[in-house]
Amino acid sequence: MAKKKTPVNESNLAEGAFTGVDEAENFGDRLARYGQAHARSLAMLEHLRGAPEVEATKTAAGLATCGNYLHFREYFTVGKVRLHNATFCKQHLVCPLCAIRRGAKALGAYLTRWQVIQEQRPDLRPYLITLTVKNGEDLDERQTHLTKSLRKLLDRRRNFNAGVARAPWTELCKAEGAVYTLELTNKGNGWHPHCHMIALA
Repeated sequence: MAKKKTPVNESNLAEGAFTGVDEAENFGDRLARYGQAHARSLAMLEHLRGAPEVEATKTAAGLATCGNYLHFREYFTVGKVRLHNATFCKQHLVCPLCAIRRGAKALGAYLTRWQVIQEQRPDLRPYLITLTVKNGEDLDERQTHLTKSLRKLLDRRRNFNAGVARAPWTELCKAEGAVYTLELTNKGNGWHPHCHMIALA
């Protein structure tokens, strides 16, 4: 295994340097965010331990050790603090800590793509769209309802823009492209699945 080199200037750091999340002055906020996510992970762990399903037991086993330790390194010559080593369960659908890390990686990837698109098509503007369904006690039914509705909306957009006969028009037909993610919350009023989408139009 090749030995990692200590970065000596910003050009040697990973491509995520421009996001600013690894700046030394932001380290306290970053730790607080990770701490809150870890507390929510522990709450999810307690919920899973009460579930009788075998899948829940397997998921809980991974969640039990997630975020037990985080090892950071400070590169003081460039004012960066990087996560060097940690334990993660990589179950972003149930683990808030892993969801934060996955979201940060996705943001870095999409941000560079957005910068390229912005140079080629300065006329496009990003719009935040939130699609949701009514809260309910049955998570599987609510999630299925949201994904089927979203799939129907995207199919209608694709068919209308492709010129399929009698394909209905929707507001989403105006979008040149989009990226979206699904989020599930439960704040005591039942499960609330929703979709956050950034559409370029």
